[in-house]
Amino acid sequence: MENFEDRLQRVMEKIKEEVGKNAFSTWFERISIRQNGENSLAVYVPNKFFGEWFSKNYLPILLKAFRDESSITPDVKILIEESLEDLAEPEELPLKKKQGLCLNLIPKYTFENFVVGKSNEFPYSASFAVANEPGKVYNPLYIYGGVGLGKTHLLNAIGHRTRKIHSDLNIIYISAESFMNEFLKAIRMNTMEQFRKRYRQTFDVILIDDVQFLSGNKESTQEEFFHTFNALFNLNKQIVLTSDRAPKDIEQLQERLRSRFEMGLVVEINPPELETKVAILKKKAELYSISLPNEIAFYIAERIHSNVRELEGALLRIKAISALKNSPITLELVKEALHGFIEERGAKVNPEKVLKEVSEAFKVKLSDLRSRRRFKQIALPRQVAMFIMRTYLGMSFPEIGLFFGGKDHTTVIHAVRKVEKEITKDIYLQEIVENLKKKLFIET
Repeated sequence: MENFEDRLQRVMEKIKEEVGKNAFSTWFERISIRQNGENSLAVYVPNKFFGEWFSKNYLPILLKAFRDESSITPDVKILIEESLEDLAEPEELPLKKKQGLCLNLIPKYTFENFVVGKSNEFPYSASFAVANEPGKVYNPLYIYGGVGLGKTHLLNAIGHRTRKIHSDLNIIYISAESFMNEFLKAIRMNTMEQFRKRYRQTFDVILIDDVQFLSGNKESTQEEFFHTFNALFNLNKQIVLTSDRAPKDIEQLQERLRSRFEMGLVVEINPPELETKVAILKKKAELYSISLPNEIAFYIAERIHSNVRELEGALLRIKAISALKNSPITLELVKEALHGFIEERGAKVNPEKVLKEVSEAFKVKLSDLRSRRRFKQIALPRQVAMFIMRTYLGMSFPEIGLFFGGKDHTTVIHAVRKVEKEITKDIYLQEIVENLKKKLFIET
């Protein structure tokens, strides 16, 4: 009769090939699988939360792998094992650890209320792994993506879970802009020694939001950030960074900083797909004590495309109108509440629709916008279309490039940055973009 361990090893190799090295390391290397009878398995996990996530997302993969290997689908029990508790909430010890500092975390942003879907599964898994073992896996962790997709939520969730598991660690959540302001103040006040001690020696976990703001700043600011990063990294302190773009796409950033950001794990968080948007709406409705029928959740999700913040804003708007009218939430009430907030004609705002409206606004042929023609009268409208797709539809740079016939993502980045800059100076262009936003019903 074949040895169980040999069969398990083949199963694990198949799973690793299917899910990839990172997901396998995060979710399968942290469990213990034992035979619990002829066709029964016991899967030992480090804690309840880990077990619930594994059961929902990876147990089907495990069962399929066993079925493919032996033509039998085993019965599985998920159990918590004390020997794996280094990943779980520790028991109270006779001598309690000292309570570490925990600065600036936003209370509502936890793993428990983060809705996971295909668009954000990998960033979530990586964040969860980092929170369990700060300084040991994925250091630094760099999460990038568009506005309102959950980067700040994950950053704070890491802080909260780390606080729960490793209560003696000192944790800080801060924006890159605030870091720079503190640095400049320290220069003015002649308190650089205190500033460096605070960031390089005090904290064990540092969570920094929006590092793209380092772009274009003075050499001294980027140099200070570089040395702080090195000091933390060399001491195995956990660093987590978020940005609206990948390190290689941040302009006017020192190359040595760029290379530091890329030396750990870089993951992209994408706009949620329809099912995830519905799940987010249902979760938010539960938090706000709103009764939200599935029909209405789908109605909202199908019409809001850019980010999670808009979903929450729409929901709060509906709640307010419902309360003012003392009326239950019906489809008619939702249409009234969101008039002008989302598109009411029911046609989904997509890249094709954006291109159509841009062609009409600039009075150019639709076909020319997707062609390779580079005349100025074509180039600017094309850049505006790219800007809208990135900023308000939440499309990634490669997705936009593919839509425009396979253009390199750096071309798209240049287009978006150019429009961002020009609309602050060109009133005519600013008015065109504003009118397009209103016409597309994607203005927040």
